[in-house]
Amino acid sequence: MILWSLAILAGGRSRRMGVDKATLVWDGEPILGRLVRRLAPPAGPTRILARPDQSLTLPKGAVRLDDPDGSEGPLSGLVALARTFPAEPVLVVPCDMPDLPSGLGAALAEALDDGGADGAVVAPDGRPEPFPSLLGPAAWSAVRAAWDAGERRADAWWRSARLVRIDPAAAFPDAWPQGFLNANEPSDLR
Repeated sequence: MILWSLAILAGGRSRRMGVDKATLVWDGEPILGRLVRRLAPPAGPTRILARPDQSLTLPKGAVRLDDPDGSEGPLSGLVALARTFPAEPVLVVPCDMPDLPSGLGAALAEALDDGGADGAVVAPDGRPEPFPSLLGPAAWSAVRAAWDAGERRADAWWRSARLVRIDPAAAFPDAWPQGFLNANEPSDLR
């Protein structure tokens, strides 16, 4: 089994939400703490990617990693991870998916291990999504190459990487689709 660490992308501007999503409370629990509790790997570290000017309260055991290019979108967060941890598999999740199932990291790691791919992604109805994803060491060079080529889309690295896909409805029938929804607007809060 592949061992991985967890990275939560928390540096977005949250324009539609109107407040910083990374500071929200979800079902009575700070959203970052909820994600760490649900998704932290058994042995690997947890990193919270943030804008340098962003004020955050980190969950216990989490380490802050500033994304100097944070205004460029989520691909810049992947680049920050690639620069800092180029040889490490990392489960990357956005901070606005607070109901992701707790077995997600293990399922993606198993798919990555079995598939001999560079990265593992969820693919509802066969359509891959950029997040959540588990990027193996070989994926980091694809991330850096996409960034250096001027790409800014979160999925730009896929063109030069081998991906394995899991169907979240089949892998997590009790969590699909609610567990994979983004909280983007105030009406999404609970």
